[in-house]
Amino acid sequence: MKFKPVYQYRLRHDASLLGYAYLGIFAGIWWLPTLLSLLLTGRQSALAPSQYLASLFPQFAMQILFFIASGMVYRGFTVLIQNGITRRTYWWAKLASLLTYAGLVSVLNVLYRLTIAQPLGLKTYQAYGRLEFGSFTAHGVSDIWWFWGRDLSTLVLLIAAGMMAGAILALLNWRWKVVTLIAVPCAGAGLIAITLASVGNTSNAFYNSWAGALLRLMYGFDGHFRYHAPGNSIVTSLILTLICLLISYAFNRLLAIRRS
Repeated sequence: MKFKPVYQYRLRHDASLLGYAYLGIFAGIWWLPTLLSLLLTGRQSALAPSQYLASLFPQFAMQILFFIASGMVYRGFTVLIQNGITRRTYWWAKLASLLTYAGLVSVLNVLYRLTIAQPLGLKTYQAYGRLEFGSFTAHGVSDIWWFWGRDLSTLVLLIAAGMMAGAILALLNWRWKVVTLIAVPCAGAGLIAITLASVGNTSNAFYNSWAGALLRLMYGFDGHFRYHAPGNSIVTSLILTLICLLISYAFNRLLAIRRS
């Protein structure tokens, strides 16, 4: 069974990527505001890192990182395949490594919010819970668990979506890659804009439509799309994750070794 050594190999390589990411995130928090001030005003303003540390920027930045990292299908692929590792083992080891770090990062996100962001002025978990969940949950420590679960399920979904997108793009020539990278984000942005506009419509047309019913089911929205039940969004993320992983696994079996 070659899974364990490949998993350890992936853990080491993903750890370096994760470390550089955190270094870049916090370097950006400290120095990017000063750089922007120099470029825009021509003078160096005093750093006020507290207003940047009291944010969810590190959490969102790590979500982007996991999506990009999971989409890098050829990172270590050729070397491992040429050394007798099957595509199946490589896929499972990559997934296991990314899921391991997703669990670690989700815990670090909670600790960061509790020990750094909230003391510096970020709204508490309970305050966000009242804004998003309303009466769907009993506010208190449970809000921390719900937000942690949602953060972790989001990271897992982004990993699965990245692995799916990376495997599909790896099979396309460069022209179709460009077309796909332009068309898919534009179509997604348009769909999101239409959905948000429909949700914001004061009429009951969208609420009573099949799309409105589907959104209420997927994310547990109340009748006015103001509050939502957190458990619904977590389950929806896990279902979408499974779909993305099945597609990723199927396309991963078609990957060819790149010739230098």
